[in-house]
Amino acid sequence: MGNSNHTFRFNKSLLNIQHIINQYEEPISINSTPKVRSTKTESLKSNNKDELMILFFKYKSVFVKAKQEQILLNPKWVGNYSFTINEENDDWRDMYKGTILIKRNSVIFHVEGYQIDQNYELLFNEDGNKLNLTYKKSLDNFVSDVLKNNNDFGIITFDGKEYKWKCPYLDISFADEEKNIYILKKESKKI
Repeated sequence: MGNSNHTFRFNKSLLNIQHIINQYEEPISINSTPKVRSTKTESLKSNNKDELMILFFKYKSVFVKAKQEQILLNPKWVGNYSFTINEENDDWRDMYKGTILIKRNSVIFHVEGYQIDQNYELLFNEDGNKLNLTYKKSLDNFVSDVLKNNNDFGIITFDGKEYKWKCPYLDISFADEEKNIYILKKESKKI
């Protein structure tokens, strides 16, 4: 029970990250303002650049979050996409139908199947024919346990013919961590 914060300090380059971990006496679900039992502070110095950069890129979505509303996607991405997870599986309970609704300024992810119904808004970063996706928030107040350790929704690529999606979140949540490439079927461009 607790929370964890990182403070990034820059001077033309990343110099230092301070990591503060608070342990609470009781869960936030029971008490929204719990007493702090203990606090631990770690300082990650610039002499360990690899660790600093890994941590920075893990949290980079926080830095671009404020500017996300101003970013407009290229119209080639706009549309409603569908895909099926575990389509070849013999057990219907292991198959899931997914959709991604991409507008010029937002990306909405939905997946449903046996005892599953998830709706998330995703952060996006366009890089030519690649669209990088990261978890932003739940639209129905349900957050998968997987998102506590991995908020990476991967990369959608467009080769001029097909939209392909490599998504670590889906692989971990629905495919026993087997790496998959999902072919997205674009249904509509008018959104």
